[in-house]
Amino acid sequence: MTTQLLLCSGLLLLTGCAIYTPLQPPAPLIDGPQQVEMSGSLRSLGPLEGAVAYSPVQHVLLRGVIGGGTATGTDTRDSITQPALFRTRQWEASLGTYWRPGPAVLLGGFAGYGRGRGAHDYLRRSGQRGVWFQPGPDSVWAYRYEAQYRRLFAEAYVHWRTEPFFSGGASYRINHVRFSRYTNDGAAIGFRQMWRHEPVVFLRMGEEEGLEDWIAGQLSLGCTFAPGFHTPTERAGNRDLAEARKTLPFVTVSVMLRPHQIWRRFQSR
Repeated sequence: MTTQLLLCSGLLLLTGCAIYTPLQPPAPLIDGPQQVEMSGSLRSLGPLEGAVAYSPVQHVLLRGVIGGGTATGTDTRDSITQPALFRTRQWEASLGTYWRPGPAVLLGGFAGYGRGRGAHDYLRRSGQRGVWFQPGPDSVWAYRYEAQYRRLFAEAYVHWRTEPFFSGGASYRINHVRFSRYTNDGAAIGFRQMWRHEPVVFLRMGEEEGLEDWIAGQLSLGCTFAPGFHTPTERAGNRDLAEARKTLPFVTVSVMLRPHQIWRRFQSR
């Protein structure tokens, strides 16, 4: 099943990227001190992510996340599907908490800070076509966006276990993004900040006590959007504003490792 999910996620690469992309690691299934969860994720928006969450004492969580990558594909611009190149690098650190009000429910949340940079180029070809993403001799880059930004965010999540081997959940993140640099082909764009909302629902497989509780997989569905903004449908729309604020759905496939469970097994022998 994991292979099928990875293939599905890969088919969705670059189906509408933007200069800003979210960091959205799996909500950790941590409910006690000295627990650790490490995760690696592949998102349909292009980048890879790695995260580590740790609880040093009861009800306290620390988490660090890095993400980045380069992807090629196609994207729609001015009602025309064009080749596109996407690059991103970002990181974040956060402080959180968790509570278990019942045996089947886990609640948690984070607040944190992050920084990122991205580039998104649209290629318009004319005359002889290049091979894949190598521009031909008569090709020109229609748009070449570059940005650096920082963000403050808050996130809340809930896990609930429906069956011994499966659990479901949802998370919601709000980000305040502030651009320190935002250009198109080197020319500065006068857009400085925005709010973005990122709801996610997920299905988690594994981690039943007594079985393979040190490894799990997760499939997540979500989106990132700027409230009150709608992408222009006409070519006369503000292309630069649309690039930063357009709504993007995403699919994420994750693998989680819980090293403390391996250590407990080793100690019990």
